[in-house]
Amino acid sequence: MLEIHFAKRCTSGLLFSYYPSSVIYFNVSNIEEGYRALTASGVKFEAPPHLIARMGSYDLWMAFFRDSENNLLGLMSKISPRE
Repeated sequence: MLEIHFAKRCTSGLLFSYYPSSVIYFNVSNIEEGYRALTASGVKFEAPPHLIARMGSYDLWMAFFRDSENNLLGLMSKISPRE
């Protein structure tokens, strides 16, 4: 596990820490199946899977959820574009 701690001095002179984070993406072959399976297991998503971008050779779909420590995670799927 990697932890990066940043300390910052607030106006009162006290130090406090905050933990910036990166989003971890899980590449899945079928985002709808992954979404349904995780939802059935109790995972709360920010929103259902949705189209992020049409990339030409594929459409990029994502769905975001949070872990028990409120870190943002995402399911990601590259889907062949519909003709």
